[in-house]
Amino acid sequence: PLPLFETTNPQFNFNPSLDFVPAGAEQMISRNTGSLIEPATFDNYSMFTAVVKDVASSQRIFSHLNRGSANGYSMEVNGGGRANAILEYESGVNIPVNQTSLLGVTYDGTAPNRRGYHNGKMTVDAAVGASVVNDMVAESAELGASNGHGNFGGHMAEVIVYNRQVAAFEAQRIQSYLALKYGVTLDQTTPNNYVASNWNGTTGTIYWDATANAGYNNNIAGIGRDDSTSLLQKQSRSVNPGDANMVAIGFTELAATNTENSGIFDDDLSFMVWGDNGLFGLQITEYPSELDVNGCSRVTRLQREWKIQETGNVGFVQMQLYLAGLVPNSTTISDLKLLIDDDGDFGNGGTTVVEPSAYDAATQTATFNNLNFTDGEYFTLVTDVTNEAPGGITTNLYTWLRADKGVLTATGVREWLDQSPMGLS
Repeated sequence: PLPLFETTNPQFNFNPSLDFVPAGAEQMISRNTGSLIEPATFDNYSMFTAVVKDVASSQRIFSHLNRGSANGYSMEVNGGGRANAILEYESGVNIPVNQTSLLGVTYDGTAPNRRGYHNGKMTVDAAVGASVVNDMVAESAELGASNGHGNFGGHMAEVIVYNRQVAAFEAQRIQSYLALKYGVTLDQTTPNNYVASNWNGTTGTIYWDATANAGYNNNIAGIGRDDSTSLLQKQSRSVNPGDANMVAIGFTELAATNTENSGIFDDDLSFMVWGDNGLFGLQITEYPSELDVNGCSRVTRLQREWKIQETGNVGFVQMQLYLAGLVPNSTTISDLKLLIDDDGDFGNGGTTVVEPSAYDAATQTATFNNLNFTDGEYFTLVTDVTNEAPGGITTNLYTWLRADKGVLTATGVREWLDQSPMGLS
């Protein structure tokens, strides 16, 4: 049986994918495809893919068979390379289940130059043995298995193969392209920039500068156009799980799929990318004074803040914030305000307050239309402004709990937010 086509998959950021079911031994085979590794040459290859694996067992995503097992090449779920000499994409790490992963392996036939990649993090295999000359005739290439063995179970969005080792700066370009397209955050254990197709290792477009944006290298996502890499990502939402993906931004609008978004970038090499500070929860400090109309208001906002890096002129965008479980059931559109700031301090001036265009109380989703960010701006969200008091008496009000406001539920009441200026819970 053949894999199924998915028009859109939330694990691939509004983009399509192929669904492989291991129980059905689903695979695609191309016979007599020619040699991935040229005959009579040493190993020399680069392979990259964007996948989600559904089961933990060892499986093969892609393979290129030769008539002799020692000269087969494959990308398995935890490592890739020549048969019997598989390199882990990340040393000592099993690729997690049900998470979007960018995987890669490159080699030029020289022992210390084999490299594995997992979400942009590079592992250098200096201990690999001497390379083997490919003296076998090409047989077939397979997606989703290898000669009927190790059937892949999961979702596959992209497979890229070169019959040479790409340079380190080229690998960075490939992985930047995949990361922006599929909403994956490149590993930031050390600062890892996102670069465009004109990057040569020294100069070119850096559309997310991990050093300049230090402190905001979490849940990175973005939109952009890069003609040389066929990138036209018109809307994005981080594919990281849980509260990590609470923001989606689309060029002019947010549609069901990236393809259905009707926005058009005017210029090549235009990007808008955002990342956050990784904080969770709420706070009652650092907000514009204009929200405290009587001097004793309680203003509640997200602790999480985002930073924007814009390259070129992207123009107007639509933003949606997915707030399920983060705001009380009683939240209404009038409670919400988007704060856009020039320096990351939302209490010292330079902050614009934007009212939402819509709020869906059933899904707790807030929509903001016609936003036009400037490079280097920051944003966060006010979730509640209380300017009232019992009987209008605000003096020394210490606690005010109301069942009609500030209740967060799970299976029961998870939190009851104080409506007094003290903001106790």
